[in-house]
Amino acid sequence: MSGTKTPTPADVADKATAATPTKEDPPAEAPAQETDWKAEARKWEQRAKENRTAAEKLAELEQAQMSEAERAAAKVKAAEDRAAELEARNNIAEVALDYGLSKDDAHLLKGVSDLETMRQIAERLANKASESAGPRPPRPHPAQRQGDAIPDDADAVARAFFGIK
Repeated sequence: MSGTKTPTPADVADKATAATPTKEDPPAEAPAQETDWKAEARKWEQRAKENRTAAEKLAELEQAQMSEAERAAAKVKAAEDRAAELEARNNIAEVALDYGLSKDDAHLLKGVSDLETMRQIAERLANKASESAGPRPPRPHPAQRQGDAIPDDADAVARAFFGIK
């Protein structure tokens, strides 16, 4: 074997007694200090406020440094986005009116960009609504209602006005 010595039981016992603390030895670690969480929260809140103001100042500087062409391009982009949004809303309203959809059903068409797909969905919603309502009773034609005809004589008009039969 090489020049290493095999430990004897006495060597192992000496190491074990040396590793165990005695009554005279002070504790190895001092108790951890308690953290003042409110103070920490205030500190980070203050840092967040400073960062927000710095971000606002940076945005102002970037806006000031933008060229006239970049500002115009940003305005055009905003206008195009608004026009696309209004066109989508107009398509939804048009399809909802064509198929007689309720406001809640028309809201389901939001997010659909293809007009043909929107019409297919609206048709399906209209069919579901008519199926769930059951057969609709026929409505009388307005000219067929009773009591709409004007009486010929003045006495009949007076009796109708006062509710006398």
